[in-house]
Amino acid sequence: AFAKDPLIIRTSTVYGLDEQHKSFPLRVVQLLKDNQTVYAPENTVTPTYVEDVVSIAIQRIKDTGIIHASGPESCTKLDFARRIAEVFSDELPQGYRENIERADFLAKRPKKGGLVFTHNTTYHCITRGLKALKDELAGVI
Repeated sequence: AFAKDPLIIRTSTVYGLDEQHKSFPLRVVQLLKDNQTVYAPENTVTPTYVEDVVSIAIQRIKDTGIIHASGPESCTKLDFARRIAEVFSDELPQGYRENIERADFLAKRPKKGGLVFTHNTTYHCITRGLKALKDELAGVI
């Protein structure tokens, strides 16, 4: 049965370690390691480290209503790809920066997506979240 007054957690661009390595940062790193081009659009997103989503879910499990579990920063997906490459640069081949390009996709996307950070929880900024992911991945990819 469904709860009468459920807690709904809205997220945006969640990234972190996953078994299938489908998280955007993991795909970016793998493509760059393979010397392939990363195509990313210039729509705005709010990258959110998965550990932060878990943390807010645990803290608010008995609450009701809708909350936004999103990172504290917005950026374009293209900028996010560049920041991923910067954090993982010591694992990438030289010249990797030239392999990150702006993409125009056929599917329409909102120019400004993401969520507004609305609660008093300390979340990882993008760079800190990516560094935490890199530490988590040590030796995995």
